[in-house]
Amino acid sequence: QEVLHRVPRSAALDGKARILKKLERWEEIVPVMERQIDLEEDGPRKVDLLKGLASLLAARFGRFGDAADRLEKALEIKGGPDLEIVDLIVEACEKSDRCEEAARWLEKSSDLVTGEARADRRVAAGEMIELKLHDRERATLLYRRALDAHPTHVKAAAAMRTTFASRGDHGAALDMLRKEIDATQGALEKARLWAEMGRIARVDLKEPAKAIDFYEKAHALDPTLVEAGEPLAELYRETQRWDQALRIFEKFAESAEAMEPSKAAELFFRYGEASLERND
Repeated sequence: QEVLHRVPRSAALDGKARILKKLERWEEIVPVMERQIDLEEDGPRKVDLLKGLASLLAARFGRFGDAADRLEKALEIKGGPDLEIVDLIVEACEKSDRCEEAARWLEKSSDLVTGEARADRRVAAGEMIELKLHDRERATLLYRRALDAHPTHVKAAAAMRTTFASRGDHGAALDMLRKEIDATQGALEKARLWAEMGRIARVDLKEPAKAIDFYEKAHALDPTLVEAGEPLAELYRETQRWDQALRIFEKFAESAEAMEPSKAAELFFRYGEASLERND
């Protein structure tokens, strides 16, 4: 302490900060670190001190806004792109409800990476703007830019699909679902997406032929998927394709014991109807 009074330089401050840290006197460390930062002339060292202070403010005091300010200062001193610091800023801004700033940093940092990583950041910014700031139009622009960076990005396509569906543009929603399917690996997830395409074609577009085609693709990938099998069987019934309807009813009848009584009763009614119509 005596040395510190006589020679207020970083070495003495470093020693004091270490002692205070050991004693866990966190509130006293903050002004010491602030003084270290003011005195430090070496750029990289000042950046490290600012990052350390930001970490302390966030972890020990929950002062995320102050942490974000220190990190922005560190980035300014560094004078160039640094994804690590940017990501820390985004996290601090989000935790301090500075979502506008967090989204802006995410969008800006997307230009520092390429391909899927760029799309990831734009989607994250879009989701923040849509969910926290309730600005769907601005979010949609970011989702579009994400798809420009990575045309088969699943989350971007799903977000755009939701936007199109909310506007009643169901044809465009189907296009986005196709992008999701192209980018999806698992058969079960592909089946779910094909079933959603079937639902849109049947319910929103009133195009049963398209719906049958989509539901058939879903059913082929996952014969147990009720969201595909049930509407497909009903469409077969409506178009009097009894053989195909009967095969689906037979498959579902195998698990009828697990159904609610009313659901099982309806299934067996349809099963019986299809058998009679087929003259079986």
